[in-house]
Amino acid sequence: AFEDLISRNGNNAIYMGTYSDNYVAQLFITQAAEDMEVAWGVTGFPTFAADGVAQLDRPNGGGVNVQSEINKVNAVVDAHVAGEVFVNSGFRTEVKDNKMTIETKTKFFKDVNGELFLAVYLMEDKVKGYQSGHADGANTLHHHVLRGAAILDGQTKAQTWGYPIGSGTTTAGTTLDNKFTIDVTGYNQENLEVAVVVWRKVGVRYQFINAYGTGK
Repeated sequence: AFEDLISRNGNNAIYMGTYSDNYVAQLFITQAAEDMEVAWGVTGFPTFAADGVAQLDRPNGGGVNVQSEINKVNAVVDAHVAGEVFVNSGFRTEVKDNKMTIETKTKFFKDVNGELFLAVYLMEDKVKGYQSGHADGANTLHHHVLRGAAILDGQTKAQTWGYPIGSGTTTAGTTLDNKFTIDVTGYNQENLEVAVVVWRKVGVRYQFINAYGTGK
C-alpha cells in the first residue's frame, strides 16, 4: 500500500516511514517517529497519515479499510497540490566526517499568521530489515525510513517539530536562512533523503503548512 501511494503521488508528496515502540520495528524506532504517531492519532499498523493527520477508515474499532485510507491520503495530497503556496524552504546539503549539514532558505510568498516552526528531517530509503508477512522476510527493503530530526545551529538537542521562525504575522517576501546538522553514521549515504517542513503551532498541536524534499 505504501508503494502504491508513492507510485501514484510521485513528487507531489514527501514520504516518511515512521516506526514506533514495538518489537518488529526495533531497528527503526526514533523519538521523532514516536512523537509524530502520538500527535497524528495512529491507532494501529499500518496507519497512513497525510498533512499531519491520520487518514482512518476503521468503523466501530473493526478492521482496516486499506483502500479507503489510501484514497483519503490521495485526496489530501491532491488538495494540497491545488492550493496556494504560502511559504516553503529550499536547501543544500553537505556530508563531512559522518555529519550532514543542511543549509535552508525559507521564503514567504504570502502573509502567514501564527506561531511558525521549521523542521528538517532525515530519511533513509531501502533499509534492509525484517517485515512481518513479507515474502522477503528479514531482507525486506523498507522505504523512506525516518532517521530523525536535525539540530538547528546553536542548539544542543533535536526538536521533533523544529524551531521557531515566526509569530504574529510573517509578511510576504520575508526570507530566512538557517543551518542544521545531523549525524549520519552507519547510514547508506547514497540512499539518504532530506525534507524541510514548515509547521504552525495551534495549541499543543502542529499544523502542516508546506514541505520540500529530496527522494521519491
